Amino acid sequence: MKRAFRRLSSFTRLLHSRPPPRAPLALNRILASLAKAKRFPAAIFLCAQTESRARSVAPCHVTLTILINCFCHVGKVALAFSVFGKLLKRGLPYDVVTVNTLINGICLNGAVSTALKFHDEMLADGFEFNEITYGTLINGLCDAGKTKVAVRLLRMIQHCVFNVKPNVVMYSRIIEALCKEGLVNEACEWYYEMVGNNVEPTVFTFRPLVRALCVAGWLNEAVWMVEEMISKGIYVDLYVFSVLIDGLCKKGMVGEAREVFDEMIKRGCGVSVVACSSLMVGYCLKNEVDEARRLFDAVVGRPDVWSYNVLINGYCKVRRLDDAMKLFYEMWGKNVVPNLVTYNLLVDCVCKCGRVAIAWKVVKAMCESGVAPDVVTYSILLDGLCKEQHLDLAVVLFNQLIKRGVALDVWSYSILIDGCCKNQRIGEAMNFLKEMHLRNLVPHIVTYTSLIDGLCKSGRLSSAWRLLNEMHNNGPPPDVVAYSTLLHALCKSEHFDQAILLFNQMIRRGLAPDVWSYTILINGLCKSERIDEAVNLFKDMHLKNLVPDTITYISLVDALCRSGRFSYVWQLVNEMHGNAPPLDVINYIDALCRNQHLDSKCLASAYYVVTEFIEGLVETYPGLQYLDGFPQVKVVLRADVSAATYDEVAIISGGGIGHEPAHAGFVGEGMLTAAICGDIFSSPPVDTILAGIRAVTGPKGCLLVVKNYTGDRLNFGLAAKIAKSEGYKVKTVIIGDDCALPPPRGIAGRRGLAGTILVHKVAGAAAAGGLSLDDVAAEAKHASEIVGTMGVALTIQNSWSSCIRSFGARKDGTWSWNSHSSGDSHGEPGAAVADIQPVNVVASHVQQQILSTETNYVPITRGERVVLMVNGLGGTPTMELMITAEKTVPILQLEHGLAVDRVYTGSFMTSLDMAGFSISIMKADPVILQRLDAPTKAPYWPVAANGCCINPKLLISSHFHLCWLKKLTSLGKANKIFAPIKNVDPGKWNDVVKVGKTYMIQNFEVEKNLDSPTKHTFKLNFVNFTKVKKQDFPMIPEMVYDFILLDDVLTGNVNPDYLMEAYGVSIQNSMYGSRLFINEDLKDIEDYKNG
Repeated sequence: MKRAFRRLSSFTRLLHSRPPPRAPLALNRILASLAKAKRFPAAIFLCAQTESRARSVAPCHVTLTILINCFCHVGKVALAFSVFGKLLKRGLPYDVVTVNTLINGICLNGAVSTALKFHDEMLADGFEFNEITYGTLINGLCDAGKTKVAVRLLRMIQHCVFNVKPNVVMYSRIIEALCKEGLVNEACEWYYEMVGNNVEPTVFTFRPLVRALCVAGWLNEAVWMVEEMISKGIYVDLYVFSVLIDGLCKKGMVGEAREVFDEMIKRGCGVSVVACSSLMVGYCLKNEVDEARRLFDAVVGRPDVWSYNVLINGYCKVRRLDDAMKLFYEMWGKNVVPNLVTYNLLVDCVCKCGRVAIAWKVVKAMCESGVAPDVVTYSILLDGLCKEQHLDLAVVLFNQLIKRGVALDVWSYSILIDGCCKNQRIGEAMNFLKEMHLRNLVPHIVTYTSLIDGLCKSGRLSSAWRLLNEMHNNGPPPDVVAYSTLLHALCKSEHFDQAILLFNQMIRRGLAPDVWSYTILINGLCKSERIDEAVNLFKDMHLKNLVPDTITYISLVDALCRSGRFSYVWQLVNEMHGNAPPLDVINYIDALCRNQHLDSKCLASAYYVVTEFIEGLVETYPGLQYLDGFPQVKVVLRADVSAATYDEVAIISGGGIGHEPAHAGFVGEGMLTAAICGDIFSSPPVDTILAGIRAVTGPKGCLLVVKNYTGDRLNFGLAAKIAKSEGYKVKTVIIGDDCALPPPRGIAGRRGLAGTILVHKVAGAAAAGGLSLDDVAAEAKHASEIVGTMGVALTIQNSWSSCIRSFGARKDGTWSWNSHSSGDSHGEPGAAVADIQPVNVVASHVQQQILSTETNYVPITRGERVVLMVNGLGGTPTMELMITAEKTVPILQLEHGLAVDRVYTGSFMTSLDMAGFSISIMKADPVILQRLDAPTKAPYWPVAANGCCINPKLLISSHFHLCWLKKLTSLGKANKIFAPIKNVDPGKWNDVVKVGKTYMIQNFEVEKNLDSPTKHTFKLNFVNFTKVKKQDFPMIPEMVYDFILLDDVLTGNVNPDYLMEAYGVSIQNSMYGSRLFINEDLKDIEDYKNG
């Protein structure tokens, strides 16, 4: 600075000399010195003096460039442009430095749009800019909040300006601007692009990124950024460490923050009061005030008032008033003057401890020390008086403050209004509200909520509701707390319909009810014995990922036990233990169950039922094992599988316990590789699923077969996402074979039922065949799309058959159309209720529902082949299941015209001991049958390695079959099947088969027709165990057969390999009309058509 003034004095003397100086070099040096010293007016004055006194000193382009810079820094952009014009007028050369100086000046004065326009004009004239130009423009745009324009400019540089490459300054400035706008994802993407373009970041790149990530709560990413700085050799400065410590502390990660703090000291960055204060705040937030004090004493060398305030606030938070006062006196001893915040903290703590008289003394000392109380101080005093039931004193103080001219705020009024409402002085509260409006103070939502609460407690519910609606129209819109306050009052006064109306109004207004709102309404509905509505609300909580509290559970358990619905109690008890409720809640539940004649020991044993089941399964079948970490990690897997050596696609499924043998019973070679077990009727947790994936997934990946239940889809989906991030190949197939509900099928869609077992078999066989993950997933998805299931039940299941009293059939003599989707597997009501009817009627209805062309659940049409599974729901004897199968197969063949290739009957996916069954129908094709017949070692798959090829069944109808049974040696017509009877007296059939009736033939042989007198491809051999059974379906041709066009018959388009016992041909004749031919001679048919 002194050198600049010496040069200025010297040059001034030269100006007054004769002759004056001619060279501008000395002038330029002086101007540059003045500009560097930020003496811009002096530089401008010197230029003016030089031009007026020494006309021989002609300013060069350097002189004018410095002058442009000076005018820009004093805010005179117009004069800067004038100088630039003078430069152009005199024909002086100018370079990019001159232009950059002008652009920078324009940006400094906030006219970035002008700078861009100037840039565009110069660019159009062919002027070439450099990195500094574009860095300046991007900086100006970011300062002006035009980040999107800055991004577009950088993209333009990348694609259109070939002599300029984006540098670290440009990238860093855009990253900083994005971080300030909260666009953290976009900022990180720019960072990755920057690194990808080989632009090395600096500490100024990382500073905003670390801060933005901490503010957004993405602490893992923030730590990663700091590690990235260290790996790149970039110095991590005190600012970055302080920001990271502050972010960790605000998230409650004080231990991690302390590690960062120690690392900061270890790296020699020094210790800042900001970093120490942040760490102390973290300790205080966790109520570890003594640890904060030790840090304060050990590290903080010269504490300031804010450090003391942090510690005082920590002591006040834990009600250690004496320690806070000691610290207050220590401040005076170390010449640290307490400020307004210090006194307010102490006053607040004293009031919360109920010692309002001492609070007055603190305020008096505050005034004596020269610190004037503010509105916060007085509001704290008002609140303390109201909470100590000194409402009259609070009103007196309030009025005195008004007279003194203290500008009381919204909170001061809100405190008094709340005090009046709690003392049921509603009139005074309303007067204070009117006074707020007169003083142009807008009441806060807390103010209105206090009034609503007061009105409700005084029984003025209609006034409270009216005030709530007024908030939507005139005041701040009410929040969930305001609605819940009125909701609680309505339920308490048993206005449950109005409560439901208010609850729905809250949702329509765009507010999401919280746990408290749901609990209030659930508790009220349970007390009024409207349990179904309460259960539906409880399910809605789960759909919205709200975790019920213990009051919610207790209300529902109490109501369900009183109503005898113990099945649902199990789910609640399991969920409660998963959420670790207090011991007194568990004791309450046990006492409640004992009061309901339930054995509390059995309830306790239910918590171990999953682990005991797995242990018993593994003991019984040596080919199975449970995963390390059992019983916390409940996974059953093949004993011969290890992720390190497994060279097939792993098939993984699972779900809640209670559906045995599904899913663990189907673990084995050729089916599942692992089964993930949850608690009773509860989805397995994400950690358990992830452990199963890691245990069995080899290089070929794994397929997750997931039933379409919300919990299963959520938890398996999260586990799959994590596994993919760890490098595992994972695909998922969702099973939704439920056919109970007509479209639309609810929010969740079709649920996964017993048809899942067939998909397990298909996927397992495909994996065992060495197929890739994509191919196995494709086959499993195809299988899931061609299977449909529906179930029926007479009873719901018991929670634990040995402990909970059983349910009989409905008292009204009805049974429910039930499916897993509408509650069959979890004891909930079915999709419909009907009177008890014979099993063949029930089976017929179920099949019609599954195969309905209106709902189009499964793509199965007449003439196709199917696989049938009759599944018991847990309480149905095997004998009854076999009877169901015996009734089901003929219906499929006769009513629906389907060939049944496989029948699987047994209990595959149950619901504890529910009395009922489900029917699953899967479309059969060669690949499906090959997969189902493939060998497997799964212990509960019902068929050995050779599959289950049932005996063929064939319908016989009308005179054709009778004729052929009587005349075995006669020449037949060309289109009929020859049926010789072996080793059986032909007369046996004379008494069995009658003309005009329909029969089912079972247990016969089918072979190639090589030596029979007919030309049909096949013949039927009746043997000594052949059965012929009469069927009560007189209209078989119309009900069963899809008529075949005569042209197809005559041209041979009918597949000869497809077993047909009769051709049904409908012929139209112009003279005689139409006629149905059943197995008639082709010549007769042709003659009729042409006759």
